[in-house]
Parts: sequence; structure tokens; C-alpha cells
Amino acid sequence: MRRLERHRLNKNIPNLLEERYNFASIEKIHNYFNNLFESKGDGFRWGNISERFHQKVNWGNEAGKSPEEIYRYLTYARDLGLYVFKQFTTPKGKPFQIPIAGKVAEGEGAQIRGEKIGEYDWIRYWEFCVITRYSQGLDLLDTITEKTFKDRGLIGGTELGFKMVDFFKSLFSKDVKKIEKAFREAYEYTDIDKYPSKFDAYNEYTLYHRAPLLEVYLGIITKDEAFYNEKLYEGLSLFRQFVEMPPEDGDPPRSISDEYFITWPYLAAVHMAKLNGLKTEVSSDYLPQWLVEGNFDQLPITLPEKA
Repeated sequence: MRRLERHRLNKNIPNLLEERYNFASIEKIHNYFNNLFESKGDGFRWGNISERFHQKVNWGNEAGKSPEEIYRYLTYARDLGLYVFKQFTTPKGKPFQIPIAGKVAEGEGAQIRGEKIGEYDWIRYWEFCVITRYSQGLDLLDTITEKTFKDRGLIGGTELGFKMVDFFKSLFSKDVKKIEKAFREAYEYTDIDKYPSKFDAYNEYTLYHRAPLLEVYLGIITKDEAFYNEKLYEGLSLFRQFVEMPPEDGDPPRSISDEYFITWPYLAAVHMAKLNGLKTEVSSDYLPQWLVEGNFDQLPITLPEKA
């Protein structure tokens, strides 16, 4: 088992754990669910929801909270995500019902525009669904296409992002040629010399994150366990380099941000490797062991009590 040490956390992190964990407040989460059941949840922004839950889980894991407590927030995120994406895909005004933790949430299709949901949000929700083995969410995401986003007036979006959506959708098919084709098309767009972005930050993100992540998936789809583990170690190493880069003038160091405590995209990849019969031989605090093992099916799912 190879171990990759995480970047050194900012020296102030230990003093902030309880404060920041509580700051990602349960009150906001109550409000999401109360709004959902009382006013049909119109106006949810998936980006805000996912950020709130990532914060809660990241700080909770760092503070040593129990897996059962932290896992609740993952289930809340996946349930609220299902509601938001159901609104996104249902024709405006058409009613729908979805079960959430033993209750039925009613809603109507909303003309949620592209500034609220884009291909990046699709990928983030896909990660939640893979990690928590949420087939209902994965089935819904499978119905969303690039055309769906563009019909909703998506501003921006990238070819690489859309190609990664297509690749991730292909992974649950049994069509090997389809999976390999989707991989090639996505990986093609990681060539920043051939397909440069006008934004340096996006080129950097592609180089240090999306390209190495796709290489991990190459090991998974070819079922090459040694290659998969080699690329997983390399990808996490590049992630650490990215976090440790000196900040731009005026920007805070990345080492203080909870965004980099856990590598959720690689965590989802580890779960996909497990589904494909591959053993992970890399450990790191970027990949908390309880989230890697993920006996989530045995944990109860309950809605939060009202504040």
C-alpha cells in the first residue's frame, strides 16, 4: 500500500474545526428541506447546496465527527440534488413527486436556467451519487444531455466539461466501444496546447486535475489495476502540488480552504474502481478510509428535525 501525505494544513486549521463545522450550519440545511416541503423548493441553486454540504462533510471529517453523523449530510445532498435536477429536467409547470427519506416531496418543473446548473454541477452531483451508490440520481442524470443545458440558456460551459459528462454517463453501460470512444473524446480536450482556454486558471485546472483524473479512469475502464494505482498516486500528487502553489497576489493560500481537505473526484473514481473489481493500493488523508470503504447501505437516512 503506497501512501501519499496530504499537504500541510494551515496552522490555524485545528483552532477552526468546531467553529467552521458549525458555521456550515444545520439551520441552512433545515431551511432547504422546509422550503422543499412547504413551498416546493423553487429557486434552489445546486452550486450553493453542494458547497454547503461539502463544507459540512470536509470540516466534520477533519474534526473527527462520527461517520454516521457526517454521512447524513451526504444523503441530504444527494436528495436535494435529485429534487433540483428533477426540476431542471421536468417541463415548466408540470408536477412531479419524488420520495426523500420516507417522505414524498412534490414539485413542479421550473425553467432553471444555465446560470444555476451547468456541466460542472452535473459532474459534482454524479460524484455524490457514485459515492453513496444512489441509482435514482444516476438514472436521472443519464437523461441530461448537452442540449438540455443549452436549451436552458447555459452561459459558458466547456467542451471538455460536456465530454466528461458523456464519458461518466457511458461508464454504467456494457458497451465497451462506447466507453472507450467517450474516453478518447474527453481526453482529447485535455490538450491545453491544442484546446487552450482564454482563462489561465482553467488551463491550470485541466493540467493538474482533469487530465490526471481521466488517466485514473483509463486504468479503471481497461481493468489494469497496476496502471490505475500508479495514476491514482500521480493524480493525488499533482493535486497536492496544485494546493501548495504560491497564491496569486492578494489571494489566500489554498491550504486554508476546506475545498482541498478531501478529493471528491478521486473518491468517486475509487468507488468506480471498486465496482469494476479493482483493488485500491493507495492511501491518503485526501481519501478518508471510512469514505473509501463506504458501508453506506447499512446507515439510516433520516430528515433533519426542524430548527
